[in-house]
Amino acid sequence: MILGTAAHPFRPFEDWIRVVHLVEDLGYGMTCQSANPLSRGDPYVELGVAARETKNLLLATTVAVPAPANPAVMAASIATVNEISGGRAVLGVGRGAATARLLGERSLTTSQLEEYVRALRALLAGDEVTWHGTRLHLGWVGRPAPVILAAYGPRTQRLAGRCADGVLIASAVGGRVLREAISTVRDGAVEAGRDPDALAIWVMGRASVGDDADEALADLKAILAAAGRQLDEDDPDLSDALRPSVTELKKRYVEADHVVPGGANESLIEELGLVDYLAGRFAIAGTAAQCRHQLQELADAGVDCVFLNGAMRNEERMIVSMAEKVGVSFHPRHRPRAAVPQADG
Repeated sequence: MILGTAAHPFRPFEDWIRVVHLVEDLGYGMTCQSANPLSRGDPYVELGVAARETKNLLLATTVAVPAPANPAVMAASIATVNEISGGRAVLGVGRGAATARLLGERSLTTSQLEEYVRALRALLAGDEVTWHGTRLHLGWVGRPAPVILAAYGPRTQRLAGRCADGVLIASAVGGRVLREAISTVRDGAVEAGRDPDALAIWVMGRASVGDDADEALADLKAILAAAGRQLDEDDPDLSDALRPSVTELKKRYVEADHVVPGGANESLIEELGLVDYLAGRFAIAGTAAQCRHQLQELADAGVDCVFLNGAMRNEERMIVSMAEKVGVSFHPRHRPRAAVPQADG
């Protein structure tokens, strides 16, 4: 199982590229760059620079939002990174409702998202597609880049199984919710006549390691609040006691403080009594032994890649601590279902 890291959305470029070198030196297998133009620069330009300065890292977007872009634009951007890197690029794409809203765009419906993902994969394979009546073809693309669809709920998880190269599950890091999500992705593949074992399973883990659980969670509250505001009040994993708190979180969540350490959303989940639930569902956090156990369970479940979405107060400390105290190599007790998708070269 590959471990990767996500970039702090507010990190200056020169600082970020220094951390990319650190990530590769520590033995991680992937680095991800966020794709929100309101919080940082162009991820494809930045990943293109990283491609020239690294040798082995997979380079992924997390997640590119299709609402404002023709699929040919997004496909050409990631294909360029793929060419520069010798086939190490991965396009992480998702509905991105919050980002689309901040950009003044409407997020895509499920059917529109499926059309978009199918167009992306065809263009990245060098095929011609018809998009809104116009023929599109990237004749210069020499190698495919895999498309991983970020999926929070069952409809998008099933969609990933139908039409993507893999799925990024953001709704849990273990337990029944994760098992059901993986099963839903597989069902979508089978319904579409695809081999479910050919799909890559990625999981997002909000990560922090400390001397105890309280120390680890202190760094994660802003990002846990962001995860919690994605929950549906009808989520079957929620108890009746927690549903009103989730409703209140969604109502009062401050988008301007999205994943901002010390911002209003941290105190909000404390006030609403949601910290423990959100940590248990979304976080790989605690002592080194606790984090190691969680990651090994994911490897044994057939997860191909976990990207660690950093502790926002001190992301670099998390990256180093996870590598040095927990380790970055986890092997399943049984053969994994699928390999992480990689282009040739």
